[in-house]
Amino acid sequence: MGNPTRFYLQPSSPAISHDGGNAYWNINALSTPAPDFDFGAWEFVKDVDGYLNFYFDLPKVINNTTPNAKIILRLLANATTGVSSFDVETRPRAEGETLDVALDSTMAIQDVPMPTTAFVEKEVTFTLPTSGNDHPVQSLDTLLCMIKHNGTKGEDTIAVNTLMKPP
Repeated sequence: MGNPTRFYLQPSSPAISHDGGNAYWNINALSTPAPDFDFGAWEFVKDVDGYLNFYFDLPKVINNTTPNAKIILRLLANATTGVSSFDVETRPRAEGETLDVALDSTMAIQDVPMPTTAFVEKEVTFTLPTSGNDHPVQSLDTLLCMIKHNGTKGEDTIAVNTLMKPP
């Protein structure tokens, strides 16, 4: 398919009205470079559920086609073993429709084996529906999106917080 067009999205906010503090922006340090190399990332607290929320407008046309939309998470951790569990819930809204609606939770939860080297990125892709399921993604929609770290899920075995690299 060639190189897809990527739009880098910045989450609007971590969840505050529920599960506050379980996902937050943090500065982390890589200690091998001298002096330390500091970098920012969204951090999901281990063993609890954490959420990031954002919304954005989908483009009308990309490369003369309607969007084949995907949410791509770039995860990493200061660990060499473990699984981190994530899912994405979305809901497209057309102009004039309320944003205060239930999100679509039909995308599968992904249990992500983390790389065997600390701080190696792992890309995880969630493909958004473009037909069916009563909530297909359409061009020019505003897309509500919630990223959830399922830290209380039994398959989530990572012993440290999981990081999500920003765009």
